[in-house]
Amino acid sequence: APPPPPPSRAPPPPGPLAHRVSRVRAPRGRWIWMESSPNLFAGPDGQPIGITVYLRDIDARKAAEESLQEHVGILDSIAEVSGVGGWSLNVATGSKHWTAQTRRIYGVQDDYDPRLVQDLELYPEAARARVLEAIAAATAHGTPWDLEVPFVNAAGQQIWVRTAGRARWEDGRVVALYGSFADVTLEREARQRLIDANEEARNALGALSSYQAALDRHAIVSMTDADGTIYFVNDRFCEVTGYTREELIGANHRLLRSGIHPPALYTGMWRTLTRGASWRGEMCNRAKDGSLHWLDTTIVPVCNADGVPERYVSIRYD
Repeated sequence: APPPPPPSRAPPPPGPLAHRVSRVRAPRGRWIWMESSPNLFAGPDGQPIGITVYLRDIDARKAAEESLQEHVGILDSIAEVSGVGGWSLNVATGSKHWTAQTRRIYGVQDDYDPRLVQDLELYPEAARARVLEAIAAATAHGTPWDLEVPFVNAAGQQIWVRTAGRARWEDGRVVALYGSFADVTLEREARQRLIDANEEARNALGALSSYQAALDRHAIVSMTDADGTIYFVNDRFCEVTGYTREELIGANHRLLRSGIHPPALYTGMWRTLTRGASWRGEMCNRAKDGSLHWLDTTIVPVCNADGVPERYVSIRYD
Protein backbone atom coordinates (compact mmCIF):
# COMPACT_ATOMS: atom_id res chain seq x y z
CA ALA A 1 0.00 0.00 0.00
CA PRO A 2 1.27 3.53 -0.68
CA PRO A 3 2.49 5.53 2.36
CA PRO A 4 -0.10 7.79 3.94
CA PRO A 5 0.07 11.42 2.84
CA PRO A 6 1.79 13.82 5.27
CA PRO A 7 -0.57 15.64 7.60
CA SER A 8 -1.72 18.92 6.20
CA ARG A 9 -0.29 21.99 7.93
CA ALA A 10 -2.43 25.05 8.27
CA PRO A 11 -0.80 28.16 6.84
CA PRO A 12 0.21 30.73 9.39
CA PRO A 13 -2.35 33.41 10.05
CA PRO A 14 -1.77 36.76 8.37
CA GLY A 15 0.29 39.21 10.37
CA PRO A 16 3.90 40.05 11.31
CA LEU A 17 6.59 37.41 10.80
CA ALA A 18 10.01 37.05 12.38
CA HIS A 19 11.80 40.35 12.81
CA ARG A 20 15.47 40.39 11.71
CA VAL A 21 18.51 42.63 12.00
CA SER A 22 21.39 41.91 9.62
CA ARG A 23 24.25 43.47 7.73
CA VAL A 24 23.78 43.91 3.99
CA ARG A 25 26.00 45.23 1.22
CA ALA A 26 24.85 48.64 0.07
CA PRO A 27 25.66 50.26 -3.27
CA ARG A 28 29.38 50.87 -3.86
CA GLY A 29 30.22 47.91 -1.64
CA ARG A 30 29.56 49.54 1.72
CA TRP A 31 28.19 47.28 4.47
CA ILE A 32 25.30 48.67 6.51
CA TRP A 33 22.90 47.42 9.17
CA MET A 34 19.30 46.86 8.07
CA GLU A 35 16.19 45.97 10.00
CA SER A 36 13.62 43.84 8.15
CA SER A 37 10.01 43.43 9.25
CA PRO A 38 8.14 40.95 7.02
CA ASN A 39 4.35 40.88 7.14
CA LEU A 40 2.13 38.11 5.76
CA PHE A 41 -1.05 39.42 4.09
CA ALA A 42 -4.22 37.59 3.04
CA GLY A 43 -6.58 37.57 0.10
CA PRO A 44 -10.38 38.02 0.19
CA ASP A 45 -10.82 34.50 1.48
CA GLY A 46 -8.50 35.10 4.43
CA GLN A 47 -5.78 32.83 3.08
CA PRO A 48 -2.17 34.12 2.99
CA ILE A 49 -1.22 35.18 -0.54
CA GLY A 50 1.97 37.23 -0.13
CA ILE A 51 4.55 38.86 2.04
CA THR A 52 5.41 42.52 2.43
CA VAL A 53 8.88 43.26 3.78
CA TYR A 54 9.62 46.63 5.33
CA LEU A 55 13.30 47.58 5.38
CA ARG A 56 14.81 50.23 7.61
CA ASP A 57 18.40 51.53 7.54
CA ILE A 58 19.56 51.35 11.20
CA ASP A 59 23.27 51.89 10.54
CA ALA A 60 23.32 55.14 12.52
CA ARG A 61 21.50 53.50 15.43
CA LYS A 62 23.91 50.55 15.49
CA ALA A 63 26.87 52.94 15.38
CA ALA A 64 25.40 54.82 18.35
CA GLU A 65 24.87 51.53 20.23
CA GLU A 66 28.46 50.46 19.56
CA SER A 67 29.72 53.86 20.66
CA LEU A 68 27.63 53.56 23.83
CA GLN A 69 29.06 50.11 24.54
CA GLU A 70 32.56 51.47 24.01
CA HIS A 71 31.89 54.30 26.46
CA VAL A 72 30.41 51.85 28.98
CA GLY A 73 33.57 49.77 28.67
CA ILE A 74 35.73 52.84 29.25
CA LEU A 75 33.68 53.82 32.31
CA ASP A 76 33.97 50.28 33.70
CA SER A 77 37.75 50.44 33.23
CA ILE A 78 37.89 53.80 35.02
CA ALA A 79 35.75 52.38 37.83
CA GLU A 80 38.11 49.41 38.18
CA VAL A 81 41.15 51.70 38.41
CA SER A 82 39.50 54.15 40.82
CA GLY A 83 37.81 51.46 42.91
CA VAL A 84 34.42 53.18 42.69
CA GLY A 85 31.39 51.20 41.54
CA GLY A 86 28.04 52.42 40.26
CA TRP A 87 24.45 51.32 40.72
CA SER A 88 20.90 52.26 39.76
CA LEU A 89 17.45 51.39 41.13
CA ASN A 90 14.13 51.58 39.28
CA VAL A 91 11.70 52.88 41.89
CA ALA A 92 8.58 51.45 40.20
CA THR A 93 9.85 47.90 39.58
CA GLY A 94 12.50 47.63 42.28
CA SER A 95 14.99 46.31 39.71
CA LYS A 96 18.65 47.16 40.30
CA HIS A 97 21.71 47.43 38.11
CA TRP A 98 25.31 47.18 39.32
CA THR A 99 28.57 47.86 37.55
CA ALA A 100 31.30 45.22 37.65
CA GLN A 101 33.18 47.11 40.38
CA THR A 102 30.10 47.14 42.63
CA ARG A 103 29.81 43.36 42.23
CA ARG A 104 33.48 42.99 43.17
CA ILE A 105 32.98 45.00 46.36
CA TYR A 106 29.90 42.93 47.24
CA GLY A 107 31.93 39.78 46.57
CA VAL A 108 29.34 38.22 44.21
CA GLN A 109 29.54 36.55 40.79
CA ASP A 110 28.97 38.41 37.52
CA ASP A 111 25.57 36.73 37.06
CA TYR A 112 24.30 37.75 40.51
CA ASP A 113 20.86 39.39 40.30
CA PRO A 114 20.79 42.38 42.70
CA ARG A 115 17.81 42.55 45.03
CA LEU A 116 17.33 45.48 47.39
CA VAL A 117 16.04 43.58 50.44
CA GLN A 118 18.65 40.80 50.30
CA ASP A 119 21.49 43.22 49.61
CA LEU A 120 20.60 45.40 52.59
CA GLU A 121 20.97 42.34 54.84
CA LEU A 122 24.75 42.65 54.37
CA TYR A 123 24.78 45.86 56.43
CA PRO A 124 24.90 45.64 60.24
CA GLU A 125 21.58 46.61 61.80
CA ALA A 126 22.45 50.22 62.67
CA ALA A 127 24.03 50.87 59.27
CA ARG A 128 21.09 49.20 57.51
CA ALA A 129 18.69 51.58 59.25
CA ARG A 130 20.71 54.60 58.05
CA VAL A 131 20.79 53.35 54.45
CA LEU A 132 17.05 52.54 54.47
CA GLU A 133 16.27 55.99 55.86
CA ALA A 134 18.39 57.59 53.13
CA ILE A 135 16.67 55.56 50.37
CA ALA A 136 13.23 56.44 51.74
CA ALA A 137 14.04 60.17 51.84
CA ALA A 138 15.46 60.07 48.31
CA THR A 139 12.44 58.17 46.97
CA ALA A 140 9.91 60.46 48.64
CA HIS A 141 11.62 63.84 48.36
CA GLY A 142 14.67 63.41 46.13
CA THR A 143 17.05 63.99 49.05
CA PRO A 144 20.62 62.98 48.11
CA TRP A 145 22.83 61.02 50.54
CA ASP A 146 26.50 60.29 51.12
CA LEU A 147 27.20 57.79 53.92
CA GLU A 148 30.24 55.94 55.24
CA VAL A 149 29.07 52.75 56.97
CA PRO A 150 30.32 49.29 58.00
CA PHE A 151 29.54 46.42 55.65
CA VAL A 152 30.02 42.65 55.45
CA ASN A 153 30.41 41.38 51.88
CA ALA A 154 29.15 38.04 50.58
CA ALA A 155 32.45 36.38 51.53
CA GLY A 156 32.02 37.48 55.15
CA GLN A 157 34.76 40.12 54.97
CA GLN A 158 34.13 43.12 57.24
CA ILE A 159 34.87 46.38 55.46
CA TRP A 160 33.76 50.02 55.38
CA VAL A 161 31.96 51.38 52.33
CA ARG A 162 30.95 54.80 51.09
CA THR A 163 27.53 54.78 49.48
CA ALA A 164 26.16 57.88 47.78
CA GLY A 165 22.88 58.30 45.92
CA ARG A 166 20.83 60.79 43.92
CA ALA A 167 17.30 60.81 42.53
CA ARG A 168 16.17 61.06 38.90
CA TRP A 169 12.92 62.92 38.34
CA GLU A 170 10.33 62.61 35.58
CA ASP A 171 7.05 64.54 35.47
CA GLY A 172 7.51 65.77 39.03
CA ARG A 173 8.17 62.41 40.64
CA VAL A 174 11.20 60.28 41.48
CA VAL A 175 11.47 57.39 39.01
CA ALA A 176 14.96 56.11 39.75
CA LEU A 177 17.89 56.31 42.13
CA TYR A 178 21.51 56.09 41.09
CA GLY A 179 24.84 56.50 42.79
CA SER A 180 28.31 55.25 43.66
CA PHE A 181 29.67 52.51 45.92
CA ALA A 182 33.26 52.28 47.12
CA ASP A 183 35.37 50.30 49.58
CA VAL A 184 36.94 52.95 51.87
CA THR A 185 38.47 50.57 54.43
CA LEU A 186 42.06 51.55 53.65
CA GLU A 187 41.22 55.26 53.61
CA ARG A 188 39.57 54.99 57.02
CA GLU A 189 42.54 53.10 58.42
CA ALA A 190 44.93 55.75 57.09
CA ARG A 191 42.75 58.51 58.55
CA GLN A 192 42.63 56.73 61.89
CA ARG A 193 46.41 56.34 61.89
CA LEU A 194 46.72 60.07 61.32
CA ILE A 195 44.33 60.78 64.19
CA ASP A 196 46.20 58.34 66.45
CA ALA A 197 49.54 59.89 65.54
CA ASN A 198 48.16 63.35 66.28
CA GLU A 199 46.87 62.16 69.63
CA GLU A 200 50.16 60.44 70.36
CA ALA A 201 52.03 63.64 69.63
CA ARG A 202 49.72 65.65 71.85
CA ASN A 203 50.12 63.15 74.68
CA ALA A 204 53.89 63.15 74.32
CA LEU A 205 54.04 66.91 74.51
CA GLY A 206 51.45 66.98 77.26
CA ALA A 207 53.70 64.85 79.43
CA LEU A 208 56.30 67.58 79.17
CA SER A 209 53.97 70.41 80.04
CA SER A 210 56.59 72.92 81.04
CA TYR A 211 58.64 72.25 77.89
CA GLN A 212 55.48 72.48 75.79
CA ALA A 213 54.57 75.82 77.34
CA ALA A 214 58.00 77.17 76.51
CA LEU A 215 57.79 75.86 72.96
CA ASP A 216 54.29 77.26 72.42
CA ARG A 217 55.47 80.64 73.64
CA HIS A 218 58.61 80.95 71.54
CA ALA A 219 59.07 78.06 69.06
CA ILE A 220 57.20 77.09 65.90
CA VAL A 221 56.69 73.33 66.16
CA SER A 222 55.38 70.78 63.66
CA MET A 223 55.48 67.01 63.25
CA THR A 224 55.16 65.10 59.98
CA ASP A 225 55.17 61.52 58.78
CA ALA A 226 57.98 60.13 56.61
CA ASP A 227 56.49 61.75 53.48
CA GLY A 228 56.25 65.21 55.03
CA THR A 229 52.49 65.08 55.73
CA ILE A 230 51.69 67.22 58.77
CA TYR A 231 49.94 65.59 61.73
CA PHE A 232 50.75 68.07 64.53
CA VAL A 233 51.30 71.81 64.76
CA ASN A 234 51.40 74.03 67.83
CA ASP A 235 49.56 77.34 68.22
CA ARG A 236 52.63 79.39 67.32
CA PHE A 237 52.90 77.51 63.99
CA CYS A 238 49.32 78.50 63.13
CA GLU A 239 49.95 82.08 64.24
CA VAL A 240 53.03 82.51 62.02
CA THR A 241 51.69 80.72 58.91
CA GLY A 242 48.16 82.14 59.05
CA TYR A 243 46.63 78.70 58.47
CA THR A 244 44.18 77.06 60.86
CA ARG A 245 45.07 73.73 62.43
CA GLU A 246 42.33 72.07 60.34
CA GLU A 247 43.91 73.41 57.13
CA LEU A 248 47.36 72.15 58.09
CA ILE A 249 46.65 68.67 59.46
CA GLY A 250 46.85 66.24 56.53
CA ALA A 251 48.57 68.77 54.23
CA ASN A 252 52.15 68.34 53.05
CA HIS A 253 54.87 70.69 54.28
CA ARG A 254 55.42 71.74 50.66
CA LEU A 255 52.40 73.99 51.22
CA LEU A 256 54.73 76.47 52.96
CA ARG A 257 57.53 76.60 50.38
CA SER A 258 58.41 80.15 49.38
CA GLY A 259 59.83 79.27 45.99
CA ILE A 260 63.04 81.24 46.57
CA HIS A 261 65.28 78.31 47.57
CA PRO A 262 67.05 76.25 44.89
CA PRO A 263 66.03 72.57 44.61
CA ALA A 264 69.49 71.60 45.80
CA LEU A 265 68.65 72.90 49.31
CA TYR A 266 65.77 70.44 49.68
CA THR A 267 67.73 67.61 48.06
CA GLY A 268 70.53 68.04 50.56
CA MET A 269 68.11 68.37 53.46
CA TRP A 270 66.30 65.12 52.61
CA ARG A 271 69.57 63.31 51.99
CA THR A 272 70.63 64.20 55.54
CA LEU A 273 67.28 63.34 57.13
CA THR A 274 66.74 59.99 55.39
CA ARG A 275 70.03 58.67 56.71
CA GLY A 276 68.79 59.41 60.25
CA ALA A 277 70.72 62.65 60.93
CA SER A 278 69.29 66.00 62.06
CA TRP A 279 69.30 68.98 59.71
CA ARG A 280 69.64 72.65 60.62
CA GLY A 281 69.56 75.73 58.44
CA GLU A 282 67.82 78.98 57.67
CA MET A 283 64.70 78.58 55.55
CA CYS A 284 62.17 81.00 54.13
CA ASN A 285 58.51 79.93 54.29
CA ARG A 286 55.46 81.56 52.72
CA ALA A 287 52.40 82.24 54.93
CA LYS A 288 48.79 81.90 53.78
CA ASP A 289 48.59 85.63 52.99
CA GLY A 290 51.72 85.40 50.83
CA SER A 291 54.10 87.05 53.29
CA LEU A 292 57.58 85.53 53.73
CA HIS A 293 59.17 84.51 57.02
CA TRP A 294 62.81 83.54 57.58
CA LEU A 295 63.14 80.78 60.14
CA ASP A 296 66.03 79.18 61.98
CA THR A 297 64.99 75.56 61.40
CA THR A 298 66.00 72.30 63.06
CA ILE A 299 64.48 69.04 61.81
CA VAL A 300 65.02 65.86 63.84
CA PRO A 301 64.14 62.40 62.40
CA VAL A 302 62.44 59.86 64.68
CA CYS A 303 63.67 56.43 63.53
CA ASN A 304 62.34 52.90 63.97
CA ALA A 305 64.33 49.95 65.30
CA ASP A 306 66.03 49.55 61.90
CA GLY A 307 67.20 53.16 61.88
CA VAL A 308 64.71 54.20 59.19
CA PRO A 309 62.99 57.58 59.79
CA GLU A 310 59.25 57.19 60.48
CA ARG A 311 58.46 60.83 61.28
CA TYR A 312 60.10 64.20 61.68
CA VAL A 313 59.93 66.88 64.40
CA SER A 314 60.64 70.44 63.26
CA ILE A 315 61.43 73.30 65.64
CA ARG A 316 61.73 76.75 64.14
CA TYR A 317 62.42 80.26 65.45
CA ASP A 318 61.48 83.43 63.65
